[in-house]
Amino acid sequence: MVNTHLSGFGEMRKKIADSISHTLHTFATTSRRDVDQALSFLASDKTNPPESMRAILDFYKKGGAEREAFFTMLAALDPRKTDYVFNQIFAAMDTPVWLIQLRADLSALIKKLGAAGEKAGRLDSLKELLRTFSDYFSRIFNFQYLVTRCCNTQNTSIALLKFISEKEGVHPTEHWWNFENRLDSSDHIILSLEHFKMPYVPLVYIEVALSNGLIRKMSRILGDKRRPPDLRRADTAIFYSVNTTFAGLEGIALGAKMIIRAREHIQTNYPGIRHFATLSPIPRFRGYLTAVLAGGAHNFSLTGQKIDTNKKGRFISAGEIRDIKEELSKKEKGIETLSISSMLRKALGDEQWHANPVLRRSMEHPMKELTRYYFTREKRIDPKTHARTTHAYDPVANFHLSNGASIESINYLANPSERGMRESYGMMANYRYEAGHQERNKLAYASGKVIAEI
Repeated sequence: MVNTHLSGFGEMRKKIADSISHTLHTFATTSRRDVDQALSFLASDKTNPPESMRAILDFYKKGGAEREAFFTMLAALDPRKTDYVFNQIFAAMDTPVWLIQLRADLSALIKKLGAAGEKAGRLDSLKELLRTFSDYFSRIFNFQYLVTRCCNTQNTSIALLKFISEKEGVHPTEHWWNFENRLDSSDHIILSLEHFKMPYVPLVYIEVALSNGLIRKMSRILGDKRRPPDLRRADTAIFYSVNTTFAGLEGIALGAKMIIRAREHIQTNYPGIRHFATLSPIPRFRGYLTAVLAGGAHNFSLTGQKIDTNKKGRFISAGEIRDIKEELSKKEKGIETLSISSMLRKALGDEQWHANPVLRRSMEHPMKELTRYYFTREKRIDPKTHARTTHAYDPVANFHLSNGASIESINYLANPSERGMRESYGMMANYRYEAGHQERNKLAYASGKVIAEI
């Protein structure tokens, strides 16, 4: 009688060997035999001896074609077998670190092959493998395996402080020691999530400022001349920066888990805090508005013609148009004949427009109205169908709205730093998280509605 398990194991080894041979023609015979056997064990429910794992690591570390061969092998397997591979790696290493790196490398490979015009069949199989990775990560990085840590000057080493500061992508500092000031401030909290198999390695972290009411400007959180609030009167926690620390962990909702854990931690340790909100950037707004005002081809709902029509003074008042044109006319002739969109484009074309008192005052209302339109009307376009989706075009807005937040406030020149002006002309937004409304808001957003109190 034929042992069907051994027969299937042999077929699996042949499939793996064929995948390697197809991708890596120059692979040495002796090395191929070792890795062939090691990968076969990895994709089965057999015990994976340490030498098999070492052979696979040595093979993978060679880079280039070897890595492509490894991912081609994984993509060729049934998704159920892929779980064996991931579990074997996790068990052999007793940590998900290499799995995180594998997912990052796979994402980079897909982008590389896509840019090079790789055939759809192979690219689709690799994308399916990436989805399998995401499903697996959603299980091993679930709440039950994540530990919340409050980072402070007592428990944060210099090495960890450097690591956190280097991963800060929302409000980066020039030097890591400047980041230490955020740990030393009594009204600031930095919380992180760690996997129980990766202690003292933050997977995601959030920066929080405690205040009495909403904070609408970054200078009140990180400004050199800011005045810390009286914590006895603090009733609001402001989330102002959420950062994932590994590329291989992007897109698995760690940020959403971090906000939930942060809320739990603050409610337990700061009972006076009753409200939770954010002060968030609007990273795509400047690029969006520049494209709209330029009048070229784009997929946005707003056009220069809509702005010029300005039905019922929707975007700008007659007085604001008059004041802006009068101010621009001091430096250039022919301004009076410009359309509204051309006038706004001209005003914003000066990088220091906000330093001009007249423009600073007169541009507030139109910039807020244009931002409001951006939040409530502009949606992502499906790359396959080219149809408009229900998701907000802005990635930060999409993140918070899909987690049940509502837009509480649009803030003019809230971040006039070089980065803030480059990303959004200094515009920022407050999103509010109210426990009793989040599920309702999620359902509304899924149907295409943006909950906004603006």
